[in-house]
Amino acid sequence: MELETLLKDLSTLGLPEEEYVIVGSGPLGVRGIRETQDLDVIVSDKLWQNLSDKYPLTQDWGVDKLVLPKKEIEILGAGSAFRDPEIATIEKMIKTADIIEGHRFLNLDLLKKFKTKMGREKDLKDIE
Repeated sequence: MELETLLKDLSTLGLPEEEYVIVGSGPLGVRGIRETQDLDVIVSDKLWQNLSDKYPLTQDWGVDKLVLPKKEIEILGAGSAFRDPEIATIEKMIKTADIIEGHRFLNLDLLKKFKTKMGREKDLKDIE
């Protein structure tokens, strides 16, 4: 799916802009660094509580996720590598995010730190 379509779908959720940040491949895709097939989103604890009342919770590889109608958009919860306060708190990720096309994207410095910690082959390739 094209990033433009994913961002339109994300907009339809009506998330408060100061309570979420797009992580994963999204920050790379919006900058034309590489393709992105989905959007991984981290939200404030308050927004997580609100969304968990609306959407079912699933767990995938030890990561809590909210299942949205648009399956290409995942709200990541506990267990996500992007929820590591030693690298950055959710509040810091949101405050320091780059706003591009009306959405908050994790800044590349923090993205690099998270991807370094994850250390998967695809993450190391992204860092290059």
